[in-house]
Amino acid sequence: KSTFINAFVNYLRFDTLNEAKSGNMEVLISSKFTLTDENYDTQTIKIELLSHLHRNAKDNIVFCFTNARGTFYRPGDTLPSLKKQLGDLKERSSVEIKANHDTLYCFDNESFRFLAAIKKGISFTDADEQNFAESWKKSVKESLRLMQYLLTRPPHAVKDTLSLNNSRNIVVLLSKPLAEIGQLIQANIKLIKEKQNEIKNSDKTIEELKENLYIRQIDLQPKKLGFPRTVCTSISCVVSLQIGQTNISKINYVTHCHDQCYLNNVARNVINNPALRRCAAMNSDGNCEEFDVEAKD
Repeated sequence: KSTFINAFVNYLRFDTLNEAKSGNMEVLISSKFTLTDENYDTQTIKIELLSHLHRNAKDNIVFCFTNARGTFYRPGDTLPSLKKQLGDLKERSSVEIKANHDTLYCFDNESFRFLAAIKKGISFTDADEQNFAESWKKSVKESLRLMQYLLTRPPHAVKDTLSLNNSRNIVVLLSKPLAEIGQLIQANIKLIKEKQNEIKNSDKTIEELKENLYIRQIDLQPKKLGFPRTVCTSISCVVSLQIGQTNISKINYVTHCHDQCYLNNVARNVINNPALRRCAAMNSDGNCEEFDVEAKD
């Protein structure tokens, strides 16, 4: 929310829109937007984002509504949906996140957009300016209320959240090799049982059976590359290889989207990694340039 971040710092710096017009506008993050007469955006609540935070962060969470002028600077119809989602979260994980006057803040970023437009020489009617001036005033009031509340909150131990995410990443990284190990164990158990039945039904002597003492175990040996590689995991871009006479199969990733990919801060051997959208093989739509497959595959 680059617009909100830029607006927030200006709300804290200028008490009124007139002061902001005559002062130097602060822009912390480069942002681009289009001005239209009316703009109705449907916002989807992404409760999944909370799963990346440690449960101890629940008392430091606030909800900011950044386009609240149309709902008289109140949450409006969003509040029942938000409370339902938080209720589901509490029932599912026993984590209660409060949604009340202390944690709900209503702003309107249109006043900041108006300021940016004024700085670019775009003219507005007096009625428009009066509306945006009132919007700015209310947003400043909410910004100060938010800061006052945050000052009462104990700092969150960021190391707890980092530890949580590190643990989650380890689980994700281990899921694939653990699944493969499980498959190999089942394949080897099947081979052992076959040998046991063979011995039970055999009329060979002990000396002759000693030749069957050792069981040949089957596996595919991976070859480690000297560089990272982006491959496609779509079912149409891989080859399934059967292990011996078993029902166990392994995937061979034969489709190479980017033969040598040196993206920074990308966990390896992870399927559906959103960071791969930055791979040179992906176009602006997030699809592989060569094979037209989404980066999530």
